[in-house]
Amino acid sequence: MVVNVFTSNFRKAKALDRSKYLVVSISRYNPRGFDGVWLKELSPSARLLSDYKKGLSWSEYVRRYKEECCVPDYIRDVLSSLVFITKGRDIVLCCYEPAGHNCHRFIIADYIKDTYGYSVQEL
Repeated sequence: MVVNVFTSNFRKAKALDRSKYLVVSISRYNPRGFDGVWLKELSPSARLLSDYKKGLSWSEYVRRYKEECCVPDYIRDVLSSLVFITKGRDIVLCCYEPAGHNCHRFIIADYIKDTYGYSVQEL
């Protein structure tokens, strides 16, 4: 089964048709009423977030996030599991940041594109 992978933020994802999309949170915390799948392991650590808010450069943030979260076997297994449970729906990886801002969902999207060949687009 072939599914598409997208990224978005919670505000936009809230309006998505759940019969077409499996919404997957990759945030440390979810908004009230979130009813999708939660992959907290793909969220940046509290330490990394704190360091970034204190002035850590984006390039260093990217390097540390990849070190923390882009574990090849884990990501492969997560994608396989998500494809299995989607029942034909597309996957949407979500967090809080609006499009156009530096965000870990774009790091993981690039990793998925480069490593597994998925086309990942922002909704």
